[in-house]
Amino acid sequence: MNSSDDDNGGGDSGDEPPSSPSNSSSSSDSDSSKSEKDRRNHRKKHKQRKKEKKALEKFKPREPFKWDGTPDLDLFDTWTFEVDTYRELTGLSDRIVLKMMVNFMTGKPRSFFMKHVATHQKEWNTKLLYEALFDYCFPEDFKSELRDNLMSAKQDKQRVRDFVRDLENLAERFPDVTQRQIIGIFWKGIHQYLRLYLIDKGFSPETTKLKRLVKYAARHEKAH
Repeated sequence: MNSSDDDNGGGDSGDEPPSSPSNSSSSSDSDSSKSEKDRRNHRKKHKQRKKEKKALEKFKPREPFKWDGTPDLDLFDTWTFEVDTYRELTGLSDRIVLKMMVNFMTGKPRSFFMKHVATHQKEWNTKLLYEALFDYCFPEDFKSELRDNLMSAKQDKQRVRDFVRDLENLAERFPDVTQRQIIGIFWKGIHQYLRLYLIDKGFSPETTKLKRLVKYAARHEKAH
C-alpha cells in the first residue's frame, strides 16, 4: 500500500505531462500556415516588383533641371531630390549618375565639377558632391545661420507635424546633431500648452522618444 501511495504521490509531485499528439499537431499546423502565408506575401511582393520594373521600362524619367548655383535652399533641395529620383527611376548606379551630373548644372556648380570632380571621380559620390557644392555655392556664414535657426527653432503658426518635419530636414545637414538634441529643440520649440500637456502625461525630453512626443502633442493640438 505504501509503495502504491508513494508512486501516486510521485506522479503528482510536479512533473509536467508529456505533450499530447493533438497539441503537437496544432503547433505544426500553425507553423505550416505561417510559412505558407510568408510564401504568399513573398510571391505577391515579387510580382509587384516585376510589374513596377516593367512599367519603368516603358517610362522615360525626365532629367533633373539644371541648377546654376543660385544660393536658394529650397531650389537646391529640389535639385538634389530630382537627381536622386532620376537615379532611382533609371536604376543607374551612383557612379554613372555622378558622371552625368555635369549635364544637370551650369555656371558655378559646373565649373566646380570640371575643376575638382571630373578627373578624380573615384574619390567622389553624389552625396559628397552635394555637400561640396553647398559649401562652394552658398555664402560662408549661411550654414552657421542654418545651425542657429535649428537650435532656436520655434513652432509659431506651424502644426506640430510640420514643425518636427522641418526640424528633421534641417538637422540632416548637421551630422553632429544627435537625435536627443533634436528632441530637446522640439521640446523647447513647441507651444507651452503642448509642453505642459506632455509633462502632465509623464513624458520627458531626456527619456521619451521623439515619435511618441509628436504623436501625443499632435493629438492634443487637434483636440484643442
